[in-house]
Amino acid sequence: MPENAKRPVFTLDQCATRGWVDEPDGRRFLFEIADDAVVGPTVPPDGLHFGMWMQPPSRREMIADPGDFPYEAAQAFLRHKYWLNRIMDAFVLLVDGSCSAEVRGLAGPELEKKIDAAAPEAVEEFRQILLHTPWPLGTVTKDAALNGRAGEIFAETVAIHGHAP
Repeated sequence: MPENAKRPVFTLDQCATRGWVDEPDGRRFLFEIADDAVVGPTVPPDGLHFGMWMQPPSRREMIADPGDFPYEAAQAFLRHKYWLNRIMDAFVLLVDGSCSAEVRGLAGPELEKKIDAAAPEAVEEFRQILLHTPWPLGTVTKDAALNGRAGEIFAETVAIHGHAP
């Protein structure tokens, strides 16, 4: 825990979508996503090795104050990162040229469902990432068929970057 901490500090593993809050008095509460919902705050079980539970390369402290118990701000941030990760996972499968046409075809409806289920902030962050990032090598966009909000975001991105071969 940071020296002289007077407020709770939230540490997040963005890839695994889990985290913990350290209280100034030394108590620690865990959070993670299971079945699309935040589980926690819970007290860590005895013997839990935190370095294995949250991998250091993807771990960072949350800048914003997590608030007071039950840490609604920390939970909202964790849900946001969870949905952004799930949306990006489906999108990568949709446009990855190394995936079969069948896999890419299945990814489209999955992406649509995830965008419809996600918080608007996560969808907007996904949109901004696409709008400001050129297509990487190996991307295939011409056969992507999307509807709804996913289709709107994809069309907007293609209008900026064009289709990838």
